[in-house]
Amino acid sequence: MRSYSEAGEDLIALALLGEAPGTYVDVGAHLPVQASNTCLFYENGWSGTCIEPVRTLYEALGAARPRDLCLHLAASNHDGETTFYECRKEPDLSTTSALVATGLKRDGYTLDAYTVLVRSLRSLAAEHGIASPDLLSIDVEGLEKEVLEGTPFERWHPRVIIMESTVPRTFVPSYEPWEPLLLAQGYRLHTAVHVNRIYIRA
Repeated sequence: MRSYSEAGEDLIALALLGEAPGTYVDVGAHLPVQASNTCLFYENGWSGTCIEPVRTLYEALGAARPRDLCLHLAASNHDGETTFYECRKEPDLSTTSALVATGLKRDGYTLDAYTVLVRSLRSLAAEHGIASPDLLSIDVEGLEKEVLEGTPFERWHPRVIIMESTVPRTFVPSYEPWEPLLLAQGYRLHTAVHVNRIYIRA
């Protein structure tokens, strides 16, 4: 079975979840196929919600994933607007983090800064009737804690969570600020792969 994730994270998650169709929420979904944690699931009959603030990537997701709800916005712990820094050369490095953006500029990347809609997963779930997914994947270039803070864990109990867990463009761990939020919700680390950590409900 082909993997589409960067380092086989989707195969690990599929083994934990089983092949019977379920649902996912993919935050920072990027492209519909390349380096996707949810493409394999879509091919196996799953469907879900893809959140992506880069317009070209959002449009590609919508074209390739007709069963999915694709939303053109950024996720955080509040609703409103925020500055988004789109990386022209490598859109997957785009971020709402001013700190991450500063590092990209310092290293010679060209960024376009503009305003995007930002929503919490809690308010999106209420607006769109998004039920608790089986799989939650979060890849947001430095804003992982804020996304988790806006996740409706009072109603959602994903069976598996894939979290980007290193400082963008490095293998330096970045999970210390947000991992306690997951542990408090009854999750435990299953494995760490490449730049991601995979959690399951204890």
